[in-house]
Amino acid sequence: MPLDYNGTVIRSESLSLLMINSNQDLEILRNKLFEKYDDEQPLLIIMESNACWAYFHEEIEKRWGDVPVILCTDKEFMAEKEYFMQKSFVPLDQRIPLEEIEKGRNLTIVNSPVYIRETIDMMHRHIPDMKELIFISDRRWANEQNRWEVEQLIEKEYPDLKLTLLTGGDLTADELLNSLRQVDEHSGILFSSWYQHDVVADNIFLTSNIYQMVSLYTPLPVFTLYNPGISDGGLVGGYVTLHEEISQLVAEMALAIVHGKSSAHIPSVTQQGRPVYNYKVMQEKGFTNVSYPKDTFFYSRPDNFFEKYRYYWISVLILILTIIAILGIRIKVIGKIRRIQQKELDLMRDYNSLFNNMPITYTKCELIRRDNQEISSFIFREVNRSFESHFLKKEDVLGKDCMEVIPGRYKEFISAFRLAEQEQREIAFQYYHTETSRVYTAVINLSAQQGYMDMFGIEMTELAETQQLLRTVNHKLTMALDVANIVPWKWDLVHQTILCDVNKPLELSHSTGEGENQLSVPDHEYFSRICKEDRPRIEQAYRNLIEKRVEKIKEEYRVLTYEEGVRKIEWVEAQAAVDRQDENGQPLSLIGSSLVITDRKKMESDLIAAKEKAEESNRLKSAFLANMSHEIRTPLNSIIGFSGILAATEDAEEKREYVSIIENNNTLLLQLINDILDISKIEAGTLEFIYSNIDLNEMMREIEQATRLRIASDKVDLVFEKRLPDCFINTERNRITQVLNNFLSNAIKFTNEGSIRFGYEMQGNNYLRFYVTDTGCGIPEDKIKSIFGRFVKLNNFKQGVGLGLSICETIINHMRGEIGVTSKEGEGSTFWFTLPYRPIKISENQVKAYKQIKVQREELTILIAEDNQNSFRLLESILQNEYKILHAWNGQEAVELYKKHNPHLILMDINMPVMDGYEATKEIRNLSDSVPILAITAYAYSADKERILSNGFDGYASKPLDATEIRYKIADMIRRQMIFI
Repeated sequence: MPLDYNGTVIRSESLSLLMINSNQDLEILRNKLFEKYDDEQPLLIIMESNACWAYFHEEIEKRWGDVPVILCTDKEFMAEKEYFMQKSFVPLDQRIPLEEIEKGRNLTIVNSPVYIRETIDMMHRHIPDMKELIFISDRRWANEQNRWEVEQLIEKEYPDLKLTLLTGGDLTADELLNSLRQVDEHSGILFSSWYQHDVVADNIFLTSNIYQMVSLYTPLPVFTLYNPGISDGGLVGGYVTLHEEISQLVAEMALAIVHGKSSAHIPSVTQQGRPVYNYKVMQEKGFTNVSYPKDTFFYSRPDNFFEKYRYYWISVLILILTIIAILGIRIKVIGKIRRIQQKELDLMRDYNSLFNNMPITYTKCELIRRDNQEISSFIFREVNRSFESHFLKKEDVLGKDCMEVIPGRYKEFISAFRLAEQEQREIAFQYYHTETSRVYTAVINLSAQQGYMDMFGIEMTELAETQQLLRTVNHKLTMALDVANIVPWKWDLVHQTILCDVNKPLELSHSTGEGENQLSVPDHEYFSRICKEDRPRIEQAYRNLIEKRVEKIKEEYRVLTYEEGVRKIEWVEAQAAVDRQDENGQPLSLIGSSLVITDRKKMESDLIAAKEKAEESNRLKSAFLANMSHEIRTPLNSIIGFSGILAATEDAEEKREYVSIIENNNTLLLQLINDILDISKIEAGTLEFIYSNIDLNEMMREIEQATRLRIASDKVDLVFEKRLPDCFINTERNRITQVLNNFLSNAIKFTNEGSIRFGYEMQGNNYLRFYVTDTGCGIPEDKIKSIFGRFVKLNNFKQGVGLGLSICETIINHMRGEIGVTSKEGEGSTFWFTLPYRPIKISENQVKAYKQIKVQREELTILIAEDNQNSFRLLESILQNEYKILHAWNGQEAVELYKKHNPHLILMDINMPVMDGYEATKEIRNLSDSVPILAITAYAYSADKERILSNGFDGYASKPLDATEIRYKIADMIRRQMIFI
C-alpha cells in the first residue's frame, strides 16, 4: 500500500529476485515493473540488494536518467548480473568494487557487511571446546560468497576446526532438521539463511521461515549472520548490523535527498556490526554467566531493578542532592574559618615536610672535642625520614655517640669534619653502605648553630652501577670487535705506515713487539697483498679521500692470505675517514676499520644464483601453463565435437568410430590430468610412496591382462617373458605399475607391428631389473639423452604431452633405483629400470583362499550401491545385458538388500549418505566373508587405495569408470569364486 509522508508518496515493491534464473525471467519482471511506473518520475529510488542494482540500474538510468539512488548492500563488491542469475561464486578478479559503480552517478551506498570472522570468534567465547562448525545456508548468491569466505577463514585461521556445510538444494528442510538432531555438544551451529521454493496450487513461492524451526530441533545454541531471527526466531544471536540503525540511517539520507540534497554529495557508509543477542534464548541455552562487550545489544531483555524503579530512584536522588547542597553551603562557611586557621599551621608543616620528605638524607651532629679543641667524636641529634628509610630508625641513633652507632666507620667521618672545619668549606666523599650494598655521596657542611655539623647523603648507586656497566660494555665491545674480525686501524700518512692490528687477520704483521709503532706495517706492503685486479680501484679511492674529494669511503676488495702454508683469497670491507689535519687542512692520518666478509660474499653469490633459479622456474611455469592449455583443449575439442555429432549420425560404423575417438581422447585427458597432478606433487615434494608386501608375478600378470585389452592391432604381440618362479617383495606397488604402464603405453603408440616384450630379472643379489622391449620406430641417437626431460615428444602427432617419462625418472630415483633406455632408430627400444630387491616370506595363511560356489550363469545378480543417478545409469548400461541388477541409494539400503536378495557380487560406492561404503562393507562382512565386493571410488591416492583394500573390499575401480576395465574386474572376481552350472 502506498504511504503518504508530508505530501510525498512512498511505494515499495517486492520483486522476488530469487525467482530470476534467466534473462527471460528478468525481462518479464522488468516489463512488469516499469509498465507500472511508466508515467511517473520518482524523486528517489532505494534499492535493497546487490542483485537489485545488477538487474535494474541500466534500465533505471535509461528511463529516468540521473535519478537519486540509495543502494543498500551486504557485500563490498558488485558483479555482472549473470552471477546473480546463476547464484554462483564470483571470482576475485571478476569483482567490481562498490567505489567503481559509485563514480559518476547520483548514488550513495549503505553497506551492511556480513561479519563472519567476528561471529565465529563470538561462538568460540560461548563454546570454548567447539570442534565442529556447522554452516547452514541456501543457494542464494550472497551465500555462495559466504560459504567461500567461511571455508577460507576455517582453512587459514581455524585449521583444527571441522567445517560441515548444510546447504539448501543439497538438503531438504526435513533433512536439515534431521541432521541438526544428531549434532553433539562440541558443535557450533551458524545459520545464514534458508530460502526454498514451495509449490502451492501449481504456483511457486519462496519460503524462508525455516530459521524459526532450526532452534527447536537442537539443544545447542544457533548463531546467525543476519539480524532477522534473533528478535523473534529462536536464534541466540550473532555479530550483525541492527536493522533499526540501518533503517534510521536510510531514512535520514532519504529525507535529505527529498529536501534537495544530491545522493552523490552524501558519503557512502559501511555500517559497523556489534554483538546482538536474544536474552530469552540466552537464558534457555545457559549463557547468562558470560561477559559481553559494552556495545552488546539484547532483544527481550527484562528491565533490571534500577530500570524498573527508575522514577523512584530519580526522586530519591533529587532529595539527596538537595540535602548535599544545603550541607555544602554550611561546609563552605566553616571551611573559610578553618582556612584562616590552617594558614598558620602551613608554615610549620611545610618546614617539617621539606625536612622529612627530602630525597636526600640529613643528619645534625653535635661535635665532641678533646682538651685541645680537636674534634674527637660526635653525637646524632636529629635525622630526617629519608635517613630512617636508608639507614637506621630515629630511636636507634638519636642521642648516641658515633662510636656506638657506626663503630667501624666513624673515623673517616671525623676526619672529614676536621677538614671541613679547618678549611671552612663543604667536604664531599663517597661512602659504601655494606648492609644495603648502596653507594652514597656524603656532603658535610658547617652548621649555622655553633658546635654542630650538617651532614647530607645522596644515593649514587645507579650512577655507580652505570659507570661500572660502561666499563663492562667497553670491555665487551673490544672483545666483540675481536671476535667479529672488525679491526680498527690508523694510517699515518707522514710516516707511510698503517698502525694497530689491521694487519693481523691478513698476516701482514711481522713484528713481535708491544708498542703501537711496533704493530705497524709499511703501507706499500699492505697494498701489495691486494689482488691486482682490485688494487687500482682501492688506491684511487684512498687518493680521493686524501685529496678531499669525498668525506669517507667504503670499499670491498680481495686480499691474498696464507693459512697453514696454503694460499687463499679473502674478501675485506674497509671503511675510512680523515683523522687529523695540519694547519693547511691537509690530512695527516686516516682512521678506519676492516672486516673480513668472505662468508657474506659467498652468501650474496648464492642468493643471486637462487634468484636466477627462481626466475627460470617462473619462466618454466609460464611455459608449462601455456603447454597445458593447448594439450587440454586438444582432446576436449575431439570429445566435445564428436559428442555433438554422435547423436546426428545414423550409420552404425560411423557411430563406433566416433565413440572410439571419444574414448581415446577421454583416456588421453585422464592421463594428462594424472600427469599434471603427479608433476604438482613432485614440485611440492608430496608425491606419495606407500610400501606393501606384494606378489610380483601376480602384479605383472594383471598388467599384462590390462595392457592386452589396450592393443587394438592384431599385428602386435604382447609377451610377458622373463620372471622368477616366485617373487614376494616389499615395494611400492602403485608406482611400479605406473612406470611399467607408461613404458607399455609408449611401446603401443610407437609399434605398428611385431612384438612388445616385458618382464623382470635379478641383477646381482640386491636389485631387480624391469624392462619393456618393442620393435617400434626407435629413438634417434641425438634424442636419447633428452628423452626423460619434461615436455619432450619425439613425434608431435602422437598423443601425450611428454611428461610421463620425466615422472617415471622422478619415481625411480625416489625409490633408490636407476632408469634408462637403449634404442636403435628403425629397430626398436628397450626401456628399463632397477629397484632394490627386498624379499619377504609369505606363509600359506597369508594367501587369500576363495571358496568357489556353483551358480547358474543367467541367475548372476549384482548389487550396485550408488547414490548418484548418473553413475548408476552408467554402471547399469554396462552390466544390464549380462547380469541381474539391484540398486541401493545408500549404504544402509545396500545392507538391507543384501540380507533380502543375497547377491553374488557387490559394487560399492565409497562416499554415500546415511551410511558410507566402509560402514556398509563392515556390516556385510559380518554376514558374509566370501561375497566379492568391488569399491567404486573417486579417490585416486595411494593411501585411499590401501585403506580400501584393508577394509574388507576385494578390489577397487577409480572414477571416471572404464567399461572394459569394469567388465574385466567383475569377470575376474566371478572366475575366481564361482563355477557355472
